[in-house]
Amino acid sequence: MRFRPLLPLLALLGAPGEALSQQTLVRTDGSQLHGQVQRVAPDRIELLVTSGLRKGPSSVPCSEVLCVVDGALTVHTRPCGEALAAFAQGGAACNALVRADQQVLKGTIVRWDDDRLTIRTAAGDVNVPRSELAGVLSPGLVEFTAPPDRLKGLLADAGVVSAINDASRCPPAAEPRTVRYSEKWIAPRFERTVSESGKAELDFVYFKDVALEKTRRLSGYIAQITNKELSAIVKDKAVEQAIGLFERPDNLVHVSNVASGSSKAHPVHKYLSTHLRYLKYDAVTIEWADIQYVSDFELQPDGSYTAVVSLQQRFQGMVDGQVYYSDITNKNIQIKLRTYEKVVEGRTERLWDVFLGDIGVVSTMAE
Repeated sequence: MRFRPLLPLLALLGAPGEALSQQTLVRTDGSQLHGQVQRVAPDRIELLVTSGLRKGPSSVPCSEVLCVVDGALTVHTRPCGEALAAFAQGGAACNALVRADQQVLKGTIVRWDDDRLTIRTAAGDVNVPRSELAGVLSPGLVEFTAPPDRLKGLLADAGVVSAINDASRCPPAAEPRTVRYSEKWIAPRFERTVSESGKAELDFVYFKDVALEKTRRLSGYIAQITNKELSAIVKDKAVEQAIGLFERPDNLVHVSNVASGSSKAHPVHKYLSTHLRYLKYDAVTIEWADIQYVSDFELQPDGSYTAVVSLQQRFQGMVDGQVYYSDITNKNIQIKLRTYEKVVEGRTERLWDVFLGDIGVVSTMAE
C-alpha cells in the first residue's frame, strides 16, 4: 500500500517545533516569546504567545524589544516602526546559524546533534559546535543563546543582520531525486551480478529477499516498542531483536520533523531503546509501506556489497484521543552484505549474511 498525504494538520493542531508561521520577539534581557504578532503600536508590540510557559496575549513595550524574527526568518531590529504586514508568516528562503564570532552561515540545517549542528551551505556542509553558536534561525525554531549584552551587540551590527536577511547567500534548492525500479527491471541485474561474480555461495537474489524480510521484521519490532500497552519485558526483547538486524549497534537512524524542516541522527541502539520508547504521546503508530530496492548491490573496497532499500513511513502521535502530530517520511535503508567466519565441526567456514545499515531521511511531508 502507499500512503497519500492529506491536508496538513500541523497548522490546526501544532507539532513539536511549533508551526511554520511562528514569529519570535527577542527582548533586551535576552528572553524570547514565540507566537504571532497581533498589533504594532508606536509604544508597544502585542502578540499571542503560542509556546512556552506564558501562553496567551502579551504586550511588550518597544523599549524592551530587541528585535522580531518573522516567519520568513527575517530579523527586524526596529519592529515598532513597521506595519503589521511587514512581518511575513512563512516562506523562509533558508536557515541561518549565527556564530559567536559574528559569522553567519546560510543554508539548510541537515543534522541536529547534542553537541553540534550541521548546515548545508553553498560551499558544502559545515559542522558548528553548539558552544560556538549565538543563534539558530530555522522554521519552527528561532533561538538566541548569547548573553544579553553580547546579543545586543550582535543585533546592533548591521553586517550581521544583513547577512542573516540576505537570501542571495542561500544555496540553490536541491532537486528532489526519486529513484524507483520495478521488480521486472531489477531482477535481471541481480542475476547478471551473480553470474559475473563467480562466487556460487554469493546468491544476490537470495540475500535480496532476506534483506527485505529483515526490513519488514524491523517494522514489526518498532510497532512493539512504541505500543504503550505492552510490558517492559516484551519491549526489551523487541529492542534486542531489532538491534540484531543491524550490522552495528552504532549504525545511525535519521529522524525528521516536518514543522522545523530539520533532522537528527541517533545511534540505532539509542533510537530503539530511548527515542522510540519514550516518545511523549499517549499512543504512537508507525507504519511502513512500499518497501522496495532502489539500487543494485555494489562491490565495496573492503569486499562487502551494499544496496539501498526505500520505504514510506507514516507516523502518528496521539494525545487525548486525537492526532497531535503526523507526517509521512520517505526513507532509505542501507543494506550491507558481508562475510563472517563460523566454526563448524572444527572447520572455519566463510559465510555470507546481510545486515541493515544506516537509515536516512529522503523527504518528509505533513499528513
